[in-house]
Amino acid sequence: MPDEEEQNGKLLAGLCYVPISPINLVAILYVLLANKGGKYARFHAVQSMLLILVFSIISLLIQLPFMLAFAKLFTNFPFSPADFQAAWAQAFAFMVPLMVFGIVFFLVFFYFAIQAFQGKSFRIPVITDLAGRVVK
Repeated sequence: MPDEEEQNGKLLAGLCYVPISPINLVAILYVLLANKGGKYARFHAVQSMLLILVFSIISLLIQLPFMLAFAKLFTNFPFSPADFQAAWAQAFAFMVPLMVFGIVFFLVFFYFAIQAFQGKSFRIPVITDLAGRVVK
């Protein structure tokens, strides 16, 4: 039943992009470690894993100024209420881009999940090429 195997591959590939961490991480590990879902699912598991890595690095870079604002506050202990308020204002200013990035991450992964569930191919610059080399 190649049709059933193809459907399982699409299902597993789509689950690799579901923007809920426990689901996509379990799906990625299941596909890669148990070697399930065929080449289509393996390709998308690797591509999703690489995309998560890129998004994680970008997220850390966005969070860095937020962390530095609080580190600066606590190096001047005891701090005045004005210092505390200024640090929170800076932190909030850095949290807004992080929240926007989180929404973008969710929407991108949701879109990719739908594409993979439907068996459609899509290209992510650089990441698709790397995933193709890993899976071969």
